[in-house]
Amino acid sequence: MTTGTPQRSVFKASEVCSIAGVKPFVLRSWQTEFPELGTRQGRSRVYRQVDVDLVLEIKRLLYEEGLTLGAARRQIDSNGAPVSRDDAPAAVTAPVLDEPLAPEARALVRERIIDVKRGLEDLLGLLSDDEGTASAARRPGGAARGRPRRRTGAPAR
Repeated sequence: MTTGTPQRSVFKASEVCSIAGVKPFVLRSWQTEFPELGTRQGRSRVYRQVDVDLVLEIKRLLYEEGLTLGAARRQIDSNGAPVSRDDAPAAVTAPVLDEPLAPEARALVRERIIDVKRGLEDLLGLLSDDEGTASAARRPGGAARGRPRRRTGAPAR
């Protein structure tokens, strides 16, 4: 599967998206089902060649085979596709609610929330057909929030 990809030790997320032909929010959503994708390096995530191969295999299973993300996960697990479990980061356990979060944990939670927010903003951009719809969806009480606007005598802005 490495045909057409540069032979390097690590890739940035934008490079993986370019190689696979997917948007960044798609790659982030795949990471929820495949947490072994990529490795944290500082504030960003880097991907090894085995990760790029896995992304390309996931894309093939989803787009060509028509599988769901969960079915693709089961298929890859059963076939032993290019997933290196030895290189996968260890699972992070949730902190006990009675204990305050350590500063490192707060930073990780904050990063995850920012990633989710960016993904949702990307989705909003895809769903909006013009700039007017997108700005109405972001405005509190806008039509995209399921509440009709109150009509007054003044024209809408």
